[in-house]
Amino acid sequence: MSSTAFFLQRLNDHIVYLTKIKTTLDDKGDFCGTDFHACKLGKWLYGEGKDQAAAVSDEMLTELEKLFEPNKAFHDASATAIAAHTEGHKKAEDSAFTEMHLLSNQLVTLLLEMDRMAR
Repeated sequence: MSSTAFFLQRLNDHIVYLTKIKTTLDDKGDFCGTDFHACKLGKWLYGEGKDQAAAVSDEMLTELEKLFEPNKAFHDASATAIAAHTEGHKKAEDSAFTEMHLLSNQLVTLLLEMDRMAR
């Protein structure tokens, strides 16, 4: 985590995931999503993330802690969107995808703040 590019890469990973879900919802792909522990951000959060953030500062650790809930909720919403799409429930699909975007904004804001703090 010595480089601020680290947080920008996590941000990019997140956007790629969101794009893959959207591609599936548009019937142009077959990405089914992953568990919140298994995405690149989740692997870091549930792996070495806490230790790395704590090594930077208590403030960084506090920001990292804020990522857990929206990351899980984002993955829950993506699973809901995919399931609704599969079942042909367009309104539920759209609602879940909107929720994904709201949660995505939270995650992006937190990652950008962590990038700022790492400078």
